[in-house]
Amino acid sequence: MDLHQIDSALEAYQQTLGTSDKARLEFFRGLWALQQASLTRLVERGGEGLPSTALLRECQEGRVPLLLLAPAVIDADELVVMLESCAAWVAANAGLAATSAEALKACDWRALVAKSDLALAGRDPGSWIEETEREAAFAQTASGQSAPFGIVLACALRPQLEAVALAAHDGLTQAASADEAAHGRPRALRCPVCGGSAAAGYVGPVPSRDGSGRMLYCALCGCSWEFERIRCACCGTHNQGKLHYFHIEGDSAHRLHLCDECGTYLRTTFVTELAMPFSFEVEDVVMARLDKLAHEERFSPQRKH
Repeated sequence: MDLHQIDSALEAYQQTLGTSDKARLEFFRGLWALQQASLTRLVERGGEGLPSTALLRECQEGRVPLLLLAPAVIDADELVVMLESCAAWVAANAGLAATSAEALKACDWRALVAKSDLALAGRDPGSWIEETEREAAFAQTASGQSAPFGIVLACALRPQLEAVALAAHDGLTQAASADEAAHGRPRALRCPVCGGSAAAGYVGPVPSRDGSGRMLYCALCGCSWEFERIRCACCGTHNQGKLHYFHIEGDSAHRLHLCDECGTYLRTTFVTELAMPFSFEVEDVVMARLDKLAHEERFSPQRKH
C-alpha cells in the first residue's frame, strides 16, 4: 500500500467520478490511512526471515501459499488497536443503520481477539476472518443486532499480512524472472502469499521484465503477482476462444476479463489507457461499478462481495 500513490489517484479521479463514487472513495481513504499507519508501525518493528527463493518460486507457481510455509506472527495488541479504529470509522462513516453501528461500537474486540486462534490468522487468514466474524455476530444475537464485522476484521488484519507480502516482494519477483527464463511455468491462480482469490487485475508494465504483462491483486494481503496474459485467473484455462474482454463504451481502461469456460470474470485495468496514476486499492473500488455489468452478462465475480 502506498498512501501517496493512492492520494495521487484520488485527486485525478475527482475530475471524472460522480458524487456516489467520490463518497465511496472517501470512506475507503479513511480505512487506508489507518492501515498505512499500522503497516508502518509493524515494518519498523521488523519481523522474522522469509523462506528461500526456491520456496518462493513454489509459491509463485501456486503449489502452496507462503503463509503455510512461514505463518505470520500476529501482533495481538496491534490487531486490537486496528479493530477498534476500523470499527469506529465504519460505524461513523459507512451509513449503517443505528443498530448496526451500535453493534460495531459495542463489540469487545480485545476479548474477541483473545478468544480467537491467532495462529490460524497467521497461516490461513481467510478462515480466521470467517470464524471470528461468526463469533462476533453470535455475541450480538441476543440483542437482535447485525453489523459488517467481516470488513472490520479484514481491514484490521491486512497490515499484518501486507508486512509479509512486502518482505516477500523481491523474492517473488525473482521467481517470476526465473519462470520467464525457463519459458514460463504456470503461475499461481490464488495469492502466493495468503492463498486468497484475486480481487482485480492489471495489464501493463511488470517488475520481472521489460514490456507489458499482467498482474493480479489480492485485497486480503495486498500482494500483487505476475500472471499469464492469456489465461483465466479462476479456472486456469488457456483456451483463447473462451476468454474475452468487455468494457463500458467510453472507458476502455476498465474491462471485465470474461471466461466462458467457468463463467467467472475478473475486473482488469489497462494501465496504458488510464489517464491518471495507478493504485490497485483505488482501482478495486472504482471498478466495483463493473460488477453490475457483469451480472447483466450472467457472469459471477471470483471473490465474494
